[in-house]
Amino acid sequence: MFYRLDTEAYKFYLTITHANGSDSLSIGGRKGECVNISVNTPESILVQRGHHQLDTATIPVLAWDSKCAIDKDLERGTGTILMINVLLSETLKRYPYIKRFTFRDNSLIPCDNGKQISLLHLTLIKYNMSWYESHFHASIENPVYSKKYKDGLAILNDKELKMSFDDFKNKIKAFTNESDLLVLKGYYEGTPTYSLFFKAILDKEGKKRQCNLVASWIDMFLQYIFQFDPLSVPWVIHSESVPIQEVAITQLANKPANQIGGRRYTKRNIPKVMRVNINDTVGTT
Repeated sequence: MFYRLDTEAYKFYLTITHANGSDSLSIGGRKGECVNISVNTPESILVQRGHHQLDTATIPVLAWDSKCAIDKDLERGTGTILMINVLLSETLKRYPYIKRFTFRDNSLIPCDNGKQISLLHLTLIKYNMSWYESHFHASIENPVYSKKYKDGLAILNDKELKMSFDDFKNKIKAFTNESDLLVLKGYYEGTPTYSLFFKAILDKEGKKRQCNLVASWIDMFLQYIFQFDPLSVPWVIHSESVPIQEVAITQLANKPANQIGGRRYTKRNIPKVMRVNINDTVGTT
């Protein structure tokens, strides 16, 4: 089934496919399937036998492209947020038994030096929260990892827990070079906490240079701080935090161009990389 969704800001296509015990909803525009949500249905034998949860939907695809809207280019940041909220909202309207949406924050951002940095890691060092946490009230549901996550954020902001530069250098030197270490040393020794260290780099060097300076070692460093990899655990958006969007809906007789109809995601074919553009993080608070 195909629909056009008209919001005040953008127009999107919504594609809903039905399979045996599982439905799929995707949103896009001139580019198809920018965001995809998979929903279990009551007739699912996996749900009936207790293997899958009826009230839990999964989000295997979270992507941004300027062509994700029909009528004009989708703005980075605010446009992405609206698109995701529209699909979450339309899912809840059709499947009111959904209580949570689960996903992994695997979005990657390219740096100028050819390396990539995790969107999650970038926003953690910039805002002390994830992009999805900031805009969708996402959280780590597992209580053990949730506590480790909160403890890690506390470490980033506690001046008594910041190691000496020599210890820091020994931890990251295998992942960077001497010239970058020299630049990092000035910022590191001039700030009392890890968070202020990262903020100083951003304030003085800018986001592109910050990306280049930290991309090679930030994964290892944050895993040390949090004592687990925040990329490795599922994040959850609870239904009560989803704002219901007002949209004008038109059912379409035919499949729109560039839309994907019928793709189902399993553990085997979920994309490993879901990309959100770096500018989605600018101005986030």
